[in-house]
Amino acid sequence: MISLESNSFLVTDFQKDLWEGLNNISEIAISAPTSSGKSFIIKQYLINEFFNKNEFRALYIVPSRALINQVSEEFKSELNNDVRVKSSVTEENEVSDKEIYILTPERCIKILDIDIKIDFIFIDEVQGIEDTLGRGLTFEYVFNEISLKFPSAKIHFCRTKYY
Repeated sequence: MISLESNSFLVTDFQKDLWEGLNNISEIAISAPTSSGKSFIIKQYLINEFFNKNEFRALYIVPSRALINQVSEEFKSELNNDVRVKSSVTEENEVSDKEIYILTPERCIKILDIDIKIDFIFIDEVQGIEDTLGRGLTFEYVFNEISLKFPSAKIHFCRTKYY
């Protein structure tokens, strides 16, 4: 069982280990098959952090624009209105105490230019950021730069393992 403020979830051993790792380890690489519950646990962890902290910012990197929409909608439906869900970064970016940026590696380039603190970085479906049309190079650049810009942020990777 994982108990949060308003919910409890019956989880698998893998999910429980992931939950404990997210709470206790600053860097994790996750590799598990589809439907193992990776994304569910990550989302519950983030929702819990937003609920329990006065200020918390997360960067959730996805491999495609289609996933930006999907993940954004999922967070919007589960988070309350005091958390801003952002799918882009603009020059006139208004910074809130609680926000989550859901971006592709290409859109992350702009986050390097704004003055904010990111507490948690999650890179989802890292295997989906292929080296076609230079995307692999862009991802490598972004990863190196966000690691330098946000040195105190927890950084976690996830990849789907296919059998």
